[in-house]
Amino acid sequence: MAYLGELLSYQPLSGRELLGRAARYPAFARLGVAKCCELAALPLPECLPLAVQLEVRQGLEQIALEPRTNACTTLRHLESLCEEAAAARWEEAQAARRLWPRLGACAGMLAAILLW
Repeated sequence: MAYLGELLSYQPLSGRELLGRAARYPAFARLGVAKCCELAALPLPECLPLAVQLEVRQGLEQIALEPRTNACTTLRHLESLCEEAAAARWEEAQAARRLWPRLGACAGMLAAILLW
């Protein structure tokens, strides 16, 4: 989202032109942006919570109807939503990593008890 916002803030591009430029960027090319005809069709990561996906999708649909300055503001808002979701997923992953050793120890003790 940050990349799209930067592109749009420096150049007056339509949604299709914006996607064409983004398709040249390797991170977006992996997402399959070249297949998209409009911003609302942009593929979103499945790891985003459903509520965030819906809000991002609505924001992308809204951008097509807004003037460029408002579209840049909307993209910055969508960027912050994605960053917050990524931070939440990071914290969940860190918590899971802290629990794995404990789970392994419990499973090992249970196996020892069952085998004894």
